[in-house]
Amino acid sequence: LDDLLTVIVEKSSAVVEAERTTVFIYDPERERLWSRVAQGVEGDTIEVAIGSGVVGDVARTRKMANIPDAYADPRFHREIDKKTSFRTAAILCAPVLDSKGRLLGVIESINKATAARFDEQDEKLMDALAAHAAVAIQRAQATEVQLDHERFEQSLRVANEIQMRMLPKGEIALPDDAAFAMRAYIRPARQVGGDLYDFFWTPDHLRFCIGDVTGKGIGAALVMAVTKTLFRAHATLQDDPASLMSAINARLYEDTDPAMFVTAFCGFLDLRSGRLVYSNAGHDRPLLFGPGRPVQRMDIKSGLPLGVLPSFRYLSQELQLDPGETIFLYTDGVTEATNRAEELFSFERLRDVLSDLTDESPSAIVAAVTARVDQFAGSTPQADDITMLCIRYIGLPEVAATFPRDAVQLGKVIEFITPFLDTIGASAEARYAVELSVEELFTNFVRHNATGQGGIEIRLQRSGQDLSLTLTDFDTPRFDIHEDAPDPGVDRALDEREPGGLGLFLIKKLMDRVEYRHEGRAGTVTLRKRMV
Repeated sequence: LDDLLTVIVEKSSAVVEAERTTVFIYDPERERLWSRVAQGVEGDTIEVAIGSGVVGDVARTRKMANIPDAYADPRFHREIDKKTSFRTAAILCAPVLDSKGRLLGVIESINKATAARFDEQDEKLMDALAAHAAVAIQRAQATEVQLDHERFEQSLRVANEIQMRMLPKGEIALPDDAAFAMRAYIRPARQVGGDLYDFFWTPDHLRFCIGDVTGKGIGAALVMAVTKTLFRAHATLQDDPASLMSAINARLYEDTDPAMFVTAFCGFLDLRSGRLVYSNAGHDRPLLFGPGRPVQRMDIKSGLPLGVLPSFRYLSQELQLDPGETIFLYTDGVTEATNRAEELFSFERLRDVLSDLTDESPSAIVAAVTARVDQFAGSTPQADDITMLCIRYIGLPEVAATFPRDAVQLGKVIEFITPFLDTIGASAEARYAVELSVEELFTNFVRHNATGQGGIEIRLQRSGQDLSLTLTDFDTPRFDIHEDAPDPGVDRALDEREPGGLGLFLIKKLMDRVEYRHEGRAGTVTLRKRMV
């Protein structure tokens, strides 16, 4: 704009043969005129109030002023002019108006170089110049607005990149033996948003949260960043989610506007046992489902959103997750997505979608829900941030322990396998079959190979809903429980049966599959049993 004004100033002076010309731009917000470009004048920006002096009066009346003697005109500031080295005589001043008569600025030319005053021809020329200047000024201002908009958009893009980098990657590569699977997803309605999620894990625990800041735009994005930072800072210091929520709440209340608050859900998942401890701060209730189990909302005792009060006592609740069970967390941008008919996607539609996906992976579940929401919304613009966090508990896939070759160790053997059976949600029937089979096998290993060296290893591994239980004696002669086991004679009368073989026969009946192998001096029996 300054470059354009310089051209206008030079051309105006040349056309009307003025000694000096100044172009003033109108600022409607401040109701003042300003100029940084005055021919022959160097200095700071000049400002003129509407109605003040000749320029201000022309801006007020929207009428041209041709003044042959400035000192004779009451509008002219004589005292100001006397303080300058330049003496004003004649003035030609014209308003710059757009096509609708709105004020854009004022052009003021001073002292005609070839005459004592400006004439009628000069007025016509100035009027034409003002019309051309109006078009040029509007274009220049529009260009500046566009450039400012582009700079702002670029700033928002950078802010979005920073915001997204603050969040852990939604799709993470986990090892094959990981105790959980997870997929996180976020899509802001604008370039920056107020939704958040976070998670991190150790070998024993997974800690996670999801949140939704009230409002949208830059303010919500800043509160989102603060909340996410507070979660990560406090989650490693707190033993339970309720204490974590209380700590975040106190800091948010201190550091943010009370009119902005955050709904949040936070959970600590024990990866060894499946025990989930969680706390809720006014957030939508997560959904829980598993293979063959209906989708249902979790039992929640909700607290106030974070940042509403300076102090609030949040509650912790517990839930025992079975292997294969999935928690689906989301923000209201999912259920409140609208279509052209202004219908909400709704919780009911979300539940119906998830009901068809209970056997799918978390990544597939999130992708399917996203696709269904987008299909429902169609061309309707996204009005709110959409965030999802889907976590499936798998449990620890394998545990192992070695026990001394002694029958008195049988109690410790049972104590070792019981927590694992609890973890994987074994049914009462499966639990009885496994415990009885382990007792029989361990006793046989000890009784029939009392002089063997070393201990007996027991290894437990889950594959889906099946348990694989392996007992290995590393110093034993070959004894194939299928080929070498004595005939139990179950089809003969009791007094006709030979001793032995009945225990192994019972194991084969109780288990879904029994395998044996012998390599070197190691003999291994593997039992497989469906746990549900």
